[in-house]
Amino acid sequence: QMGKDDINWLDRVKPSRAPLSNIQLSVAGGSNQTSYYFSFGKFGEANAVGDGRLDRYTGKLALTQKVNRWLKAGMDVAISKVKYDGLSEALGAGISARPDTPDSIKTNPNGTWDYWHGFQEHPYGALRFFYDNTKDNWNYTGNFFAEATLSKNFSFRSMIAGSRSESNLVEFMSPFSYGGLGTKGDYKETQNNGLRYTLNNVLTYRFTYSGLKADVLLGQEFTGNQYRIGVKNLQGFPMIEGLWKPANASISTNFYNGSNRFYEEYSESYFLRSNMSWEGKYLLSLSLRRDGTSKLKNNRQAWFPAISGGWIISDEDFLRGNKTLSYLKLRSSFGITGNIRPLGHYDTQDLVNSVLYLNEPALRMNTVLGNPDLRWERTKQHDIGLETRFFDNRLSITAEYYVKKTDGLLTSRQIPWSSGGFTSQRVNLGAMTNRGLDLAVSLSGKPGDFHWEVSAVANINRNRVTELRDSTMGFGVYYPGSPAGVLRIGQPVGLLQLYQSQGVDPQTGDLVYADTNKDGVINQLDMVYIPVAQPKLNGGLTVDLGWKGFSLNTQLAFNFGNKIYNFSEQFYRNYDFDIWTGVVNNKPTWVLDRWQKPGDQARYPRAVVGEHGAGRTNDWNLMPSTHYLYSGSFLRCRNVTLAYNLPNTLISKAGLQQVRVYAATQNLFTIKDKRLNADDPEQGLESGLQQNVAPLPRAVSFGIDLRF
Repeated sequence: QMGKDDINWLDRVKPSRAPLSNIQLSVAGGSNQTSYYFSFGKFGEANAVGDGRLDRYTGKLALTQKVNRWLKAGMDVAISKVKYDGLSEALGAGISARPDTPDSIKTNPNGTWDYWHGFQEHPYGALRFFYDNTKDNWNYTGNFFAEATLSKNFSFRSMIAGSRSESNLVEFMSPFSYGGLGTKGDYKETQNNGLRYTLNNVLTYRFTYSGLKADVLLGQEFTGNQYRIGVKNLQGFPMIEGLWKPANASISTNFYNGSNRFYEEYSESYFLRSNMSWEGKYLLSLSLRRDGTSKLKNNRQAWFPAISGGWIISDEDFLRGNKTLSYLKLRSSFGITGNIRPLGHYDTQDLVNSVLYLNEPALRMNTVLGNPDLRWERTKQHDIGLETRFFDNRLSITAEYYVKKTDGLLTSRQIPWSSGGFTSQRVNLGAMTNRGLDLAVSLSGKPGDFHWEVSAVANINRNRVTELRDSTMGFGVYYPGSPAGVLRIGQPVGLLQLYQSQGVDPQTGDLVYADTNKDGVINQLDMVYIPVAQPKLNGGLTVDLGWKGFSLNTQLAFNFGNKIYNFSEQFYRNYDFDIWTGVVNNKPTWVLDRWQKPGDQARYPRAVVGEHGAGRTNDWNLMPSTHYLYSGSFLRCRNVTLAYNLPNTLISKAGLQQVRVYAATQNLFTIKDKRLNADDPEQGLESGLQQNVAPLPRAVSFGIDLRF
C-alpha cells in the first residue's frame, strides 16, 4: 500500500527533542600534611539526529602527602566508562525516500525486509540497520609521584604514569534486515586494548645571586605505547529472534583477519631547561631537548632547541607609578618543534598482509612501500608579542606576531603499480609557512553591585605552501563527482579545482561557464584553482554581566573570509536515476528554487536529464563549479548561561557554602550566508567541502550547583 505523499520523513527518523543530564559531585579537603580530592560524574545524552544514547561515568581520586620535611608523595587515579547504545541515524534515507513510501517497512513472505522500489532502503530500515549496536569504552589512568628536596637548592621529582583503555564494539545485523539479508545475519565484534606508560625524572637546581633568580632543570622521559585490535565475524543465524546469539552462528568468516593487529611504539626524551630573571623584569628562558622514537628507523633522534626573552617595561623607573599604564611587557621567542603524529607505527618497513588465495591462507605484500629514511617533521617558529594593561588592569590588550615555517611535511606520494604492487609511500615532502597575528582584548567595569567584563580573542593567519614534489598535488576529501582538493606552490592550503560559473542562461535554464583559455571549448583546461578553506579572521567573544547574585554569560564565535563548497547542493540537483538504488531519489524542498521557463532570472539551473547545455553532456549542470561556492563566514552564539547565587544568609543555616541555580542554552543562533543550504558552516573548515551536514542541536539545560 502506497504511503501518504505528505510524510516528512526527516521528522519520522529523528526525535523532536533529545534530553541530556549532567551530575557532578566533588569533595576536597585536607590538612597541612595531607590533601585529598574525590569526584564523581554522570553525563547522559540522547541522540539528537536519530536513535540511541550516550552515557558517561567518571570517577577521580587524588591524594598528596607530605611525608616529612624533605619528601612529598602523591597519586592521582581516574576511571571512566562511556557507553554508546544503539546510536544510529537515517537523515540521508529520510531525505531520499520517495514520497509514496509507506509508513512501515515492506516485508517478504518469510519476514525479511523488502525494498519499496529498486534498492532504496526504507528510512525505518536505515534507522534500524543494526539490531544490536553497542560500544563500551573503559579507561583507567593513574600517576604516582615522589618529590624530594635534597638541599636548599636541589630537588628531585620522579613520576610514573599509565593509562589502560578497553573498548568493545558489537554490531549485529539481523537475518531480516537489509544488511544481514544476504548472509542470514552478520555479527561483528571489535575489541581494542591499549596500554600507555610514562616514566619521568626531573632534577632541578634553583639559586639566587644579587638581582638574579634562576633555575636549571635536567630531565628524562620514557614512554611506551602498546595497542591491540581483535575482530571476529560470524554469519548464518536462525530466523528466530530468541536464537540471535554468537554461539548459534553457523559460519565463522575470515573477512577481517587483516584487521587483527598489534602496534607498539616507544619514545625517549632528554631535556635541559633554564629560566632566569634579573630584578624581576628582565627574563630569559633556554631549553634543549633530544627526542627519539621507534616509529622511525634511520633518523630516530632529533634535537629541538628554544629560546625566549621578556622585558617588563612597566617596572622601569620611567614608567613605575604611571596612573594610566598598569603593566607593559615585551616578549619574543624562537624555537624548533618536531612532529610524527601523522606517521603510522610501521611506515618505515615493508609489511605483508594475510589474505585468502584459492580459499587457502596466503601472504601478500602490503601496498604501502616502507621508507626507512623518514625523519621528523620540523616547525621553526619565531614570534614577538606585547602585553599591556591599563586603568588599574581594567583594560588588557595582548598582541603577538608569529612566523611558522614547517619543512619535511609527512605525507603520502602515489607510486605506479608496476613498482611491484605498491601504490603509495610515506615521505617527507613539502614545506609551508604560516604568518599571523594573535590578539586578545579584555575590558571590565569598576567593582560594585553591577559588574561586567567583555573579552575577545582573534587570529589572523596567512598560509602558503612553499615546496612540493610537483607544482600541483591532490589534497583533502573527495567524493565521486565533487571538486578535487589540491595543493599548489605559492598558494594556501585548501584549494578546489572548479569551473567558473557565469550564472544560468535565462533562455535555456542551463549553466554558463567561462572559457578561461579562450579556445572556444569548455573542458578541464578552463578550470581554475580557488582558495576556500583558510579564513581571513576567526575568534570568539565573551560577555559577562553581573548584578548582586545574578550573572549572565554569553559566548560567541565568529569566522570570516573563507568559502564553502556545498556538494549537497550539486548532488541533489541530479534528477537522474540513482546508480545504487535504481530510482529517482527524493530531494530537499530547496531544489524547487530553479529555472522553470524561458526568461526566468533564476539562481539555479533547470531540472533535466540526458544531454543538455552547451557541451551536450549528461552532467553539464552538475559539473563542479563556483556556482555552488558560498561564503563560509558566520557568527554563532555557542552558549548563554543565566545564573543566580542564593544569599549566604539564606543558605548558611543549612550548612551550605554556595547554592547556584542556572539555565543555559547552547547553539542559540547562527548567522551565515542565507543562500547556503546547510545549517552548520563550521563543518568544512579543513577542506572547504561539505556534504549532508547535520545541524548542530540546540540544547537547553537547567541545573543547580551545591557547595558544602
